[in-house]
Amino acid sequence: MRKNFKKGLGVLVILALLMAFGINQVFAQAPSESITNTAPLKNTSIEPMQDTPESLGQLVNSTDIYDEYLLTDPAQISKEVVKDKLDLQKGQTVKKIITRVPKNLKASPAASTSFTPAINNIEKGEVTPLGSIWLNYYVYSTTNRGDLWYWESEVLHTNSGGPGGSVNMIVSQQVSAKYSCNVGISVKDITAGVGFDVTRTFGISDEYSHIISPGHYGYIKSWAYYHRTDFTVYNNYLIPPDTYAGTGSAYRPNGVRFRYYEI
Repeated sequence: MRKNFKKGLGVLVILALLMAFGINQVFAQAPSESITNTAPLKNTSIEPMQDTPESLGQLVNSTDIYDEYLLTDPAQISKEVVKDKLDLQKGQTVKKIITRVPKNLKASPAASTSFTPAINNIEKGEVTPLGSIWLNYYVYSTTNRGDLWYWESEVLHTNSGGPGGSVNMIVSQQVSAKYSCNVGISVKDITAGVGFDVTRTFGISDEYSHIISPGHYGYIKSWAYYHRTDFTVYNNYLIPPDTYAGTGSAYRPNGVRFRYYEI
């Protein structure tokens, strides 16, 4: 009787080990091979753009609260007009573009997780040791990508005037934060990792005015500027080391992008 009991116990132990090995192999596959049944979190599918010196032109005015850049090169103006989706009538040509960049942008902190894996040079899709069971995802590290990010299709307001005179615009509104990730990590975990609530809205306000050259028309468009934080996502295993799962980005609204076009 005791012999049969020991034999049965041994069979159960072997089955348990086989099940653990099977579970480990399922959850330790590369993320691209479907590590979770939940769809990737995403509230933005279009990549944003970032203002660069090439797209802004020459710095012509600087104060304590903003910089103004002037673009007069016809070839670059043509590219920016197409990128900004400026609606021109037949025969109209943009002579110059002025972009105003605020200096008082509130950059969100790029917070880092306190977790330190047992192995720091983990490669994507590495199989973990026998018995490691996948628990969840978490933000492992973050990268500060800076400010001046925007979506060219998400125009806040437009205004026009002329010939001559002036044109102005006042912006004061709430803008939602954005995030994207190629794995199904929770919004709560993204928020904890990047240092701001990716589900809330943020108030942005500013105003702009410009004198239109005599005989010309002026046009203003405005967008929200964002601070961008990229992050890497790891699988959390019961027994380390954890493994790389994917990447994501989070965007915090922090200013207004004004562009003046003179026609």
